[in-house]
Amino acid sequence: MTTGDTLFERGNRAYDTDDYDMAITHYSHALAQQPNNALLYGSRAFAFLEKQEYRSAINDFQQALRLDPGATDAYYGLAEATYGESNQPDEAVAAYNQIIMLHPDAELAFLLRGWCFYVQGDGEAALADFDQALRLKPDDIDALLYRATVLAESGTVDDALDNFQQAVRLAPHSSACYIDRGTVFRNCGELQKALADFNQALTLDPEHFEAFVGRARTYALLKNPTAALADFNQAITLDPSNALAYRSRADFLGAQKKYKRALADYEQALEFDPEDIDAYLGLGIAHRELKQHVEALDAFDKVLNRDPERADVYLARGVLLAATKETDAALADFDAAISLSPENVDAYRARGNLYQALGDRPHATLDLERADALAAE
Repeated sequence: MTTGDTLFERGNRAYDTDDYDMAITHYSHALAQQPNNALLYGSRAFAFLEKQEYRSAINDFQQALRLDPGATDAYYGLAEATYGESNQPDEAVAAYNQIIMLHPDAELAFLLRGWCFYVQGDGEAALADFDQALRLKPDDIDALLYRATVLAESGTVDDALDNFQQAVRLAPHSSACYIDRGTVFRNCGELQKALADFNQALTLDPEHFEAFVGRARTYALLKNPTAALADFNQAITLDPSNALAYRSRADFLGAQKKYKRALADYEQALEFDPEDIDAYLGLGIAHRELKQHVEALDAFDKVLNRDPERADVYLARGVLLAATKETDAALADFDAAISLSPENVDAYRARGNLYQALGDRPHATLDLERADALAAE
């Protein structure tokens, strides 16, 4: 009879060669002989995790932790599995909390928990964790890049660029540093600097998917549609099952008013990622512009069912409802957009135009003057 230890070794060899099914088989046979072995449960859990069988991975990680409450690797795996299953970071944060309680100097736990806080929209907590990660490991490139990303999105662009510069000094051959900094430059309107960074990223890694997408978006803003489309196409060639690549190209095609081609790309993006709500938004706008009102409304509703706090979707749906003469529903959507985003120029302008069409000049004047004032700021 083959011993549990031998089966464990066979499982490890299969895992190391990416044969996760065989690894799971060996670990399972080993567990039949050693049902209280936390390491075996953890090992099988990681194999399930590689196969994205998140529920099985969660069950095994939890069993490993019941048998060995100090198994730090199991907490890391549990965090990744719960995030993968729900696409929500709450349970992952709880797992990282446990690691930090066990090991207050666990730099990686602070880094990953900080990213979860960022996803949750808690920039202050994210920065605190990134700062702690950097205190524990001052040359942590990921912590510098994550910190810079949060700072840039909060409007503290100069500090963000300082962090990017530190990252570039520490890792001058890291394409990620240039891609992330290029994204910030693009968002700030520094398009030539953005282009230079994306070019440098592609010099370092000529097949980097994100660099092609980033450069394509920059070319689009530089009014170079030929170069933009070529880069979007190359990104899809490099990763033909990537939803982001198709959605990004669809956004570009929609901006070029090529709505039928955009529709095809949005549908392809949703085939690869059925929960991509931004793809549903783009799909709805493309249908709306093609006068396919039923399909457009369905797409907008799917976004709002998943995220009822999207001001941009209420605005897009309101424009559709106004075009189909459903004025009360359109006004309700414009009201919702403004409530969620009180400085939304387009929402005030859309509501003002609808009031004007309805003959309500006082409300129209208020909204249009408010839109002009916000646009001038």
